Amino acid sequence: MNRRMLTDDRGDASIMLVVVMVALIAMLGLVVDVGGRLRAGDEAAYVARQAARAAGQQIETSQAQNGGAWPDVTNSGAQGAAHDVLTAAGMTGSVNVSGQTVTVTATTSYTPRLLGVIGAGTWDVTSTASARVARGITEEG
Repeated sequence: MNRRMLTDDRGDASIMLVVVMVALIAMLGLVVDVGGRLRAGDEAAYVARQAARAAGQQIETSQAQNGGAWPDVTNSGAQGAAHDVLTAAGMTGSVNVSGQTVTVTATTSYTPRLLGVIGAGTWDVTSTASARVARGITEEG
């Protein structure tokens, strides 16, 4: 009877199955959650570009009308326009106005769906975009 117990391998496959299943679930969690984090980064980049574009449209019209130097972006108008876009998208961020250039940083967060079960916390995602005022040339005929 003792000899049979030493050669008995019943139950060995179930331990291996548990180890393989845990590894597969961890890999699935990485694929799903890293993909979700990348998607959140794409959304932050899109919102940052839209906010910078909206802020860049807030120009000093007096400079443009007088035909002087390139028009500067109004700081208060740019701040408000960019923050409106960020708020509508459910994100936070910052706006920096420097002459004809507006730089917007959009910040959002991603909470892992599968890796959160094993303790992965929320990931902050940040993206930055800039817009520069350009003067268009029109032909009069």
